[in-house]
Amino acid sequence: MDSSTEQKRACNTEYRDNIDLLMRIPLFSVMPPEAIRVLACLSADEPFLAGDNIFVQDEIDEHAYYIMEGEAELLLLTKTGEDKLRSYFQGDFIGGFSLLSTVKRLFTLRAKTDVRCLVISTECFQKTLAQFPEIAREILGEMTASVHRWEHSLLHGHGRLCPECKRGVGVTLL
Repeated sequence: MDSSTEQKRACNTEYRDNIDLLMRIPLFSVMPPEAIRVLACLSADEPFLAGDNIFVQDEIDEHAYYIMEGEAELLLLTKTGEDKLRSYFQGDFIGGFSLLSTVKRLFTLRAKTDVRCLVISTECFQKTLAQFPEIAREILGEMTASVHRWEHSLLHGHGRLCPECKRGVGVTLL
């Protein structure tokens, strides 16, 4: 077997893996198989070394990330240093809103260990939407449902909200 045949097999395996991963992400699970295949073809598998910033607070980053391997930490950079807010692991999807709108990141995401991500660019996502405009409604519906689930969990979860935090709820009223 020559190296080009091996490369094609590896590429086909990666493509099939990308399809499988995308179908597990709620945001994309509402898409028809043809659209997922296009998105899988346009997505990229990217490695990040421990300590690398995947994206940086206050910078525009037009990508969404599905963590395939490793652990990443979400950090809030303040005048006094970095506050670790939470960790993300294999199977977590981060940054879906960046596919719809260009905004600065509110946080930094840093690889705690070596991390491998399936990276979806805004350009790639917009190309998929252009080919399948009918999916826009379903995508928007899933994003809205995701925000609603988050706010419901915040309001009715295990902990009580502090008085200051209560003034910040109402995202689903936008």
